[in-house]
Amino acid sequence: MKGGALVLAVALSAACATELEDPARFTGSALGAGGSAGGVTGSGGTTGSGGSAGTAGSGGSGPDTATCWLNIVRTQCLICHASAATPGKIDLSGTGPQIAARLRDVPPTNDAVADPESCLPGEKLIDPNNVDNSVLLKRLNGTQSCGSRMPSGLSALSAAQLTCVRTWVESVAASN
Repeated sequence: MKGGALVLAVALSAACATELEDPARFTGSALGAGGSAGGVTGSGGTTGSGGSAGTAGSGGSGPDTATCWLNIVRTQCLICHASAATPGKIDLSGTGPQIAARLRDVPPTNDAVADPESCLPGEKLIDPNNVDNSVLLKRLNGTQSCGSRMPSGLSALSAAQLTCVRTWVESVAASN
């Protein structure tokens, strides 16, 4: 990352951590269908709270959700999933759209699972036809058919973080 981009990324990550205190920002009450509440304003500014709900751009999610999602990935997931050579061959490095392309409609390998015979056939990391059946959400919620809850070895994600991830997964599932 270039210097200016790094400063912006750090500022956005800090803003996201504050936003996680209010999980309503990532629910239907704060977001329109696929939309975002407010927006990032000014250089190094914070997320607006009075923005109008709108629809997400092609395959995107609102800036709040995208920033929150990437913050969770960077602080909770990249420890183990920084490349395709990591457990489960799940690469969570890169931008939100790059990660989405590697997860949407893709079956899990389950090669790092101790009990692969218990894995349900036909599951997808992000299931665009049934978000609730997405392996990513099941593993984070601890409701998976096989394997362990993620992030492995760390505390479970908070309710606000889980809501943020779900909102991001819904936006990915709805994209083409």
